[in-house]
Amino acid sequence: MNAIDGLRGRLRADLRLLLRRRNGQLSADTLQQLLDGVAQGQSLSATARRLGCSYRHAWGLIEAAGNDLGTRLLETTIGGSRGGGSRLTAEAEALRRELHLVRSAVADAAALTSGSDASAPAPTAPIAVEHPLLFVAATLESVETGLIDAVEQAFFAETGIRMGHVAAGSGVALELARSGRIDLALTHAPELEQDCINAGWLEPGIGVMRSRFVIVGPEGDPADVSGAAAAQDPLGAFRRLARAAGPFVSRGDQSGTHVREQALWRAVGVEPRAPWYRISAGSGNRALLEEAARAHAYTLVDQATVRRWGLAGNLRVLYRDAEGCRDTTLEDRFSLLRVGRGIGNRDGYEFAGEFLGWFTARRHELIRTAAVDGRGAALFDP
Repeated sequence: MNAIDGLRGRLRADLRLLLRRRNGQLSADTLQQLLDGVAQGQSLSATARRLGCSYRHAWGLIEAAGNDLGTRLLETTIGGSRGGGSRLTAEAEALRRELHLVRSAVADAAALTSGSDASAPAPTAPIAVEHPLLFVAATLESVETGLIDAVEQAFFAETGIRMGHVAAGSGVALELARSGRIDLALTHAPELEQDCINAGWLEPGIGVMRSRFVIVGPEGDPADVSGAAAAQDPLGAFRRLARAAGPFVSRGDQSGTHVREQALWRAVGVEPRAPWYRISAGSGNRALLEEAARAHAYTLVDQATVRRWGLAGNLRVLYRDAEGCRDTTLEDRFSLLRVGRGIGNRDGYEFAGEFLGWFTARRHELIRTAAVDGRGAALFDP
């Protein structure tokens, strides 16, 4: 065998695409296959299992590629009426097509050199990538307002510890904690949190921030919720909603918002039912508000979401607590809890402790500056 024949053999054996990064390299083959799986309707975890790598590795690879490109590649939620899941952003779809084009071009060049068919991708083992060292399931309010992104960036800038998150309603975030797939949970469902602490899945957490729930509804207000607002009677507002049997859209996903809404119905002795009561088909508070606007319906939502994104022209905030209100019925408290030792990732447990110490010293400043409305006012109170 001459030198050219030897070169051809090595080309066939070593055809593997890598993306160079500022801090090393990652497998373009694995990235392409992960994006392909999600594009075909598979979950990220199912695609990772098929490729023989962990969910944490898959998420870290996609996050690392997105960070280098300056964009988010996946829109991911967990839970909800449709079970949650992931879908590619427009940028990710463009990247996926580009990866296919590059692989095809490289395969064609290799085939010309070797005189053989090199179009089939070589089996690819996951290549080391800069993983998130700390993984948090964060409630939608913290994600949609930009708070969690700002906190992650500040933590990395000061400590060099990379932190990643997945958007999840509180109930599902706590389930992720129980299965050990995360290191921290940022939630706002106190009753569920306490159950997890009692079961030993989570350690007692720290208070992060406060907000208030508001009732949003159609401008005409057929249920006269605004009348209950004048009397500062939140339970009265829900009684009026039940009597009117006007359309009401619920998160329906065991999020902190849904848990509080259900508690309010129970407090007034009402079991809401179709046809006037419906479950949102989307994921998160923005989708909830969009559906309420389309249906000219009422809903319960955190006021930070309304202040951050505004309302469609046919919706109004019909009930909000008065300034300085001491009633806790509509108070929305967020907590950060560490997954118990031995349940999740060992290193993640240690990094979570470091993060909690770092965040505790800076939370007042972060909460006041990391998530603001259009006028620059803080969306949450520390």
